[in-house]
Amino acid sequence: MSRHINPGMTLIEAFCTNDLLSKIEHLLYSYFEKEQILNEGLPTVTYIETQLNVSARYLCDMLRSFTGQNTQQIIHNKLIEIAKVDYQLLIFQ
Repeated sequence: MSRHINPGMTLIEAFCTNDLLSKIEHLLYSYFEKEQILNEGLPTVTYIETQLNVSARYLCDMLRSFTGQNTQQIIHNKLIEIAKVDYQLLIFQ
């Protein structure tokens, strides 16, 4: 995920967004590591907002202002990132 500080953001907003991104990354990594994807399918925006106890609008606004991507794009990028790592591990075994 691209991390840059939006020039219009205050330092506190940037810190909160960075913390939010870390929590999302951890949540998605745990989701894929526990293989929830096999039973529940891809994680949804609703799943993430529920786990983080934030509204969909807040989540999307914070992510878009910090990364330029919405929540669904973040989920898909993490899925691709994990798939690439798993594929490389499979090839080099």
